[in-house]
Amino acid sequence: MSQSLLALLLVVIAFASSWAQTGVLAAPEGRITGTVLTEDGQLASGAKACTSVHSGNNTSITCMAVVDAEGRFTIDHLKQGTYEVFATNEAEGYSIQNQIPGHKIAITSANLSPDIIVQLTQEEPS
Repeated sequence: MSQSLLALLLVVIAFASSWAQTGVLAAPEGRITGTVLTEDGQLASGAKACTSVHSGNNTSITCMAVVDAEGRFTIDHLKQGTYEVFATNEAEGYSIQNQIPGHKIAITSANLSPDIIVQLTQEEPS
């Protein structure tokens, strides 16, 4: 009887391990979609959408999503949590320094795909 319980336990452990490796037990990923507008409210294209994540005293900024001709962007494969989202276009005068901290957005199990509007702010002339 104890050998059959041990065999059953091993099968359960193997099954659970298999689920963990395939991501079945992992929290679902989210994404942030949105529209980027210029300072005067026009659709912005050619900008990059960025996320900023704070952990203790560290801040990680990632700018990867390119804004398309309709001003739209998608940032995929995000873990559930809180992000600051902004856009930048250095060539047009929209520097990172003028865009941060950005919009605070939470990806949760109740809202895995928030959609936002980001408005660029141009640098003040020196």
